[in-house]
Amino acid sequence: MHVPITAYLPNAGVSMGSGDQEKKPSSVALEALHKKYRSNEACIGACSEACNEACSQASKKACNAACNKVCSEACNEACSEARNKACNAACNKACNKACSKAFNKIFNEACKASNGSAPKPFIPNIRGCITNALKWINLITSIPFYVLQHLSSESDRSCLHGISLSGRKRFSWLYESNDSHLLLQLRKLKRTLPAVRLSDLILAALSGSLYRHYERTKTAIPQFIQIVVPARIEPPTKELKLENKFSVAIQKLPILPPLCRNSNFHDLTERVKVVKEETDRVRSRPDYLINYAIMTIFGYLLPYQVLSRTFDSKLATMVFSNLPGPTEEATLMNYKITNLSFSVPHRDSTGIGLMLLTYSGRMQFSLYADSALIPADDDAQRILQDLENELRLYVEISGS
Repeated sequence: MHVPITAYLPNAGVSMGSGDQEKKPSSVALEALHKKYRSNEACIGACSEACNEACSQASKKACNAACNKVCSEACNEACSEARNKACNAACNKACNKACSKAFNKIFNEACKASNGSAPKPFIPNIRGCITNALKWINLITSIPFYVLQHLSSESDRSCLHGISLSGRKRFSWLYESNDSHLLLQLRKLKRTLPAVRLSDLILAALSGSLYRHYERTKTAIPQFIQIVVPARIEPPTKELKLENKFSVAIQKLPILPPLCRNSNFHDLTERVKVVKEETDRVRSRPDYLINYAIMTIFGYLLPYQVLSRTFDSKLATMVFSNLPGPTEEATLMNYKITNLSFSVPHRDSTGIGLMLLTYSGRMQFSLYADSALIPADDDAQRILQDLENELRLYVEISGS
């Protein structure tokens, strides 16, 4: 018993069934089939070579697999519609197009996985290069003038500077309570003042606090003191790098009488304006960049006699640092960190440091001082307390 079978042979046009007589294909038809299959194999070989050449810059294993798949399909489709003689040309054209598409897909996916997006073409910024070159030329030429000005400057003279230090430190701190909202109110206040920073408000309050300290010690009140203000040279990045890319500059802080409850908003504005002018003056000069260049580049070139005078800290009375901290309370070994204190190093005759850390929406003040400058712990704590009272008075006057 014969089961009906239907088969199709390409180019033969012969159909067989159970009632038909079996016909063998002629030698001409077999030769045509063999020729077509050999042509297809040649096309696929040409595609593989084109793929390997186009994918030389991508991942070879992944790209070849993708290219071979799309090239085989494109090649078979092109060969079925073209003549045997034109098969190689049509196959190469289809292969190059399909392979280029597959390569671009793999390359873009790799870029997204590594960088989040495909890289943008590099476009040289000629104007920016010229601007940066002129900035560095101006910076280098300003170094001799800056060094001479630093060497000819006079040191502060008051009960907080100029006395031989003992080396024993007193450390005091003042933490804003959770329900105080002083930091929030000060941020609201600085938005009502033209281009005022939070550090300007802190320095203005520090000026009044130091004025009270000079009065309590019954010593001469200086017109101003010099403070060392550190600053980052580069903004922080998402990737944590343990680098010390910072610099310092010396800023003058006017010592002004503190405000009283009878003061008005105009008095507050004028007081902050005086402090802000000194801050803007320092920021407009290349002091930070010059100090950074001296520390990182010219420190290897200048003689010791020049470096020792350039880097000494005998001019300033105090170091002031304002550091933004975590916005939420952190934990350490499952223990909640409620408050933070830190200190900055000081050199030579600078024996006082005031640090502000904003942490979890609150201000954390720290003050360290050499015992020769501030003998009693109560005096150091009083400076911080007067500083906070001055800030609260600013908020009360402004109505923030």
